[in-house]
Amino acid sequence: APRNQVRTLTGKPQSGKHFPAMPYPELPAYYRELSTANETVGRLSLMFLIATAARSTEVREARWHHIDLASAQWRRPASLMRKSNEAHVVTLNKAALSILKRIKRLEPTANADDLIFRNRKRNMLSDMTISKIMRDGGLPWVPRGFRSTFRDWAAEQQPEIPDPVAEA
Repeated sequence: APRNQVRTLTGKPQSGKHFPAMPYPELPAYYRELSTANETVGRLSLMFLIATAARSTEVREARWHHIDLASAQWRRPASLMRKSNEAHVVTLNKAALSILKRIKRLEPTANADDLIFRNRKRNMLSDMTISKIMRDGGLPWVPRGFRSTFRDWAAEQQPEIPDPVAEA
């Protein structure tokens, strides 16, 4: 009975929910705007999310020892991969590597076990920190929607990329 009471209060769980996504032609201008605005950990985490097409939780839980700068890889352990529960390697592009250098300047004493993007108390950023950047800009989209933005771009502008690769 308690489970049914909770279900009554919270509603039926949603699966496959679509999130408002920025149209990909608008993304370069928005990214440039983020790049030139006041540099904050929240803004850099949003930029990293965009540059890697990662989920907010994956970005917020990322630690320096997941990053291999020499091979430009983000080795995300299975524990970080909520949906697939499988380890995943992301090749870091120039934008992502630049963001990591910028965050390192803000957090020069960070060690390998530290979160890359952390709040003033050195704890994990809240999801609201990232969302607030877009909301304060009056944007109708949400950070989670950037995965769809990337997917649309890949499908329409990079048709040679196989679907399973774009999905990964």
